[in-house]
Amino acid sequence: EVYRDTTAGGAFTTQVNNADILTTTFTDTTANQGTTYFYKVTAGDTGGLESTKSTAVSSSWNNEDSGGNGGGGASPSPAVSPDTTQTDDEVDSIQEEEENITLLEGDEALGITLDEENRRTAPLSDEIGLSPLDGTDQRISTVSAGMFVRSYGYTSVYYVTEDMERRPFWDAQTFFTWADGWNDVVWVTDATLSTMSLDAPMLPKAGTVLVKIQSNPKVYFVESDSDLGEYRLRWIPDETTAEILFGEEWADYIVDMEVTTFARYASGDDMDGTESVSAAELMTRDEVNAF
Repeated sequence: EVYRDTTAGGAFTTQVNNADILTTTFTDTTANQGTTYFYKVTAGDTGGLESTKSTAVSSSWNNEDSGGNGGGGASPSPAVSPDTTQTDDEVDSIQEEEENITLLEGDEALGITLDEENRRTAPLSDEIGLSPLDGTDQRISTVSAGMFVRSYGYTSVYYVTEDMERRPFWDAQTFFTWADGWNDVVWVTDATLSTMSLDAPMLPKAGTVLVKIQSNPKVYFVESDSDLGEYRLRWIPDETTAEILFGEEWADYIVDMEVTTFARYASGDDMDGTESVSAAELMTRDEVNAF
């Protein structure tokens, strides 16, 4: 979906596309000549699941753009495609680290190799599929559960589940609570993405960070329930409890999250300082944003 506003810091509540966008470009036919607009895009699926909005990009329509005095609209060229949740800086960091990509232990057994651009690449099967980007025939890559994958035409990174579904990462911060670096990403063809159903977005790994909503000061510990297969939020009611459980530097472990992600957690009991929790896997904000 494409959203528009007249300021970069606006609410971006005006949706300007009337139908799903299946390409990487979009023309806003409702734009007024001489007005600068800002646009954000989201990724969505047929089940109504929608990602958070991308970073804003600006565009305006003038006579030079339209070829004279004829009609037309602004033609924004978003810095992110409709399938991405990464910011420009995060994409740049991917490209920078690609220069130092190396094969990992176990890659040979899985058929993973380095391509000519030094990317860890999944082997190709004999199965043919259509690219969702341009409709061309492509060979389907062979992937396994537990992989982090990204296709050539999009910047989103996905986790492949045991059911061979793909779960997108909201942002790089979330990705680095699960992975050691961009070196963990395996590249696949665009057509491969269409062979895996889109599942719910990945949340920060339980036990790695403390979380809060950007507009609310309440801080929570994330607990995993292996029996129910859910993540639970447990409120840390005060600083004393936080220091008992996580040490004097507890505030360094807090990361802000979009309010929409909290609906994906279950609610747990408040923490009272008597729990036995391990802080060994906790990561600071600097650590999950270091790449």
